[in-house]
Amino acid sequence: MRHCPNCGAPLQDQDRVCMNCGAFVDDIDAQEGKETENNPKEEMKQKRKFKWQIPVLFLILGIIFILTGRIITIIKITEEKERLTTIFNTLGIGSLILIIPATILAIILFLVNKTSKKVMSDKEILNSNATPAEQRRMAYIGKNYVKMSKRGFSIPAFFFNWIYLIYRKTYLPAILEIIIIIVLAIMSKYTTTAIIILIAFIIVTSILLGIKFNSWYVKHVTKKAKKIKNKKYRLNAEEFIKLCRKKGGTNPLLAIVICIIFVITMYIIYIAILPDITTTPKEETVDTVYQEKRKLCKLYVQSIYNSYTKEKLAINFIGCNMGKEQTILLETSNPTKEETYIAKYEINEKRGTLNLLETTQELEDLRQKQQAGTLTEEESKTLNQKEALETEFTTFQNNIEEDKTKYEEDSSYVRNYIKINIDSLES
Repeated sequence: MRHCPNCGAPLQDQDRVCMNCGAFVDDIDAQEGKETENNPKEEMKQKRKFKWQIPVLFLILGIIFILTGRIITIIKITEEKERLTTIFNTLGIGSLILIIPATILAIILFLVNKTSKKVMSDKEILNSNATPAEQRRMAYIGKNYVKMSKRGFSIPAFFFNWIYLIYRKTYLPAILEIIIIIVLAIMSKYTTTAIIILIAFIIVTSILLGIKFNSWYVKHVTKKAKKIKNKKYRLNAEEFIKLCRKKGGTNPLLAIVICIIFVITMYIIYIAILPDITTTPKEETVDTVYQEKRKLCKLYVQSIYNSYTKEKLAINFIGCNMGKEQTILLETSNPTKEETYIAKYEINEKRGTLNLLETTQELEDLRQKQQAGTLTEEESKTLNQKEALETEFTTFQNNIEEDKTKYEEDSSYVRNYIKINIDSLES
């Protein structure tokens, strides 16, 4: 008695598949062996197979990457998106270049390699111990037919989810799941509830597919085979088996391509497009930026106010320029000396420090020397700097009012000049 070379289970002479472990028996009866010996060309056709999938995959990837680069360019041009466009174009050109070595490799594999002996031929399926219905399912599902029909849990369906559905050519449920995932991903941009629902949906579908896929798929294949038989009833048994094999089986190339398109689509929608689509009105966003600047300004102003108060100096006016060069301008007075002057500080946000740049102290003394004609060259430079600061302070006060007016006219205008209320610092 023959035994399965994989699990050792007993086999009948006519068996071509082990019903215990699902392994295909590679033995071919003497009559089929003689046929292939007498027809070596037929043997070459059966045993050699051109691996066209790799070159085609690189071709498709090249087209996808280049088109993605073009789509990102059309959406909106920014520095980051320009870099992404360059990256995708480079990947696309690289993929197209790789078609040449991939084609050469496919030709070498075609000339050297042979098809796996685990795949049963159409004649082996027809001569097997399986019933006609099982033969149709065997041809449609392929080499894992017995494993899928015997195992209750599908590990590939559990881990790869909709990717495995496409791999097994069950496109409709895969497309529905992809649409639901994309919709939930878009919603998750605006609400945390959608994130929880998305995660729960993926987990639940993975568990359900793992538990139910094998049994559902066998039933699905049975219905498909019946439909094929009803449409092609004039075909003989071998032609019918060939048609089942063609309609069924797997499609790894499409699964890979759809997976890559899905990842790119999620990136374009979730990263590239959605940041430009905001549920918050533009003026609220601009106001938020202003409030952040005001908060930072007040933090440094409070520090200056505390130190001046310790020195018993009164601050009459204080504000910030929160543009590219972040500075603080203030007017202070010394009640005991009846002296008023202006001071300018530079904000070093990286270090979190303030640097005193210039004051108008002793400005009146320098002007008196200038009138008396006793001003030295060095004092003349100092006088010019202090007078420039005095002018800058006046311009700064005017800019605060202009900023306010521009914002009232155009709510998208971002204000940089900020005046801080002294009373708010005392509290």
